[in-house]
Amino acid sequence: MAEKTAAMGSVVAWLSRVGPQEGQRLLIGCALDDGESDDTVPIVGLDWGPGATPLALLLEGGARRLFRQVAGGVVVDARPGAPLVAAIEMARTPAELAERAERRELVQAGVNPDKLASAEHRRAVLALGRQVATGSLPAPELRRAAYLALRAGGQAENARAGARMFRDVFALCAAAGTPVPDDCHWRLAALLRQAGELREAVAVSDVLHTGEMRDPQARKLLATTRVGALLDLWRVTRETALVRQAERAFKVARALGRDDAEVLELRPGLNRALEQAGLRE
Repeated sequence: MAEKTAAMGSVVAWLSRVGPQEGQRLLIGCALDDGESDDTVPIVGLDWGPGATPLALLLEGGARRLFRQVAGGVVVDARPGAPLVAAIEMARTPAELAERAERRELVQAGVNPDKLASAEHRRAVLALGRQVATGSLPAPELRRAAYLALRAGGQAENARAGARMFRDVFALCAAAGTPVPDDCHWRLAALLRQAGELREAVAVSDVLHTGEMRDPQARKLLATTRVGALLDLWRVTRETALVRQAERAFKVARALGRDDAEVLELRPGLNRALEQAGLRE
């Protein structure tokens, strides 16, 4: 019979509910896979802290591992029927079952739920994906919440997933023959930049100069994002034309927000790039 595993977080939550006697009964006979060693180690007992708090695993050979030291590991149950795993599943609360369903849905959508900072962030991203899947344009507040969730922490993996989702919004608008909302242009460009897909970010931000965007705030945000992406790309390629494009985008941003902190922060980097590229007059 194939072995089954239980994530350490689920094991600790279950132990906190059932207490020492039941925990000891079902954990002994399982093994620890700490996620680092090549081999699993049989579990022979448990240590408990004050108030019957799960503290540590006692392992064959005399080793003792605190649960916090093996938080990324799993408990392996190779016994017939995997009684530990079955007991953990039976003890899950409705909230835990709902969270599991949310995580599964995110994985199916290509989003790693472990990379999102909170349940609120997971639900915001799910809501965006569900809305697009119905063929309906997500409302501005929904787009904002999902974007903030995907940008949080500055992680490239989240940003790549977010860029895919916002490209779906673009496709939805194209299929419906409706204009893409102005905020989606800068949100997609910002996500692509965070993902390190700099040429794509620049290409998406070309709309800044086409006259299609009308909202001044969205144009300013797209302009600052474009400047940042162009300068990032120039630092990698040293293509002089990129600095000229960044300067042009900066002029748009400055015209729309002369005293805006985000605009002002771009000036020193742009000046250095102009000097190093030999474009300073």
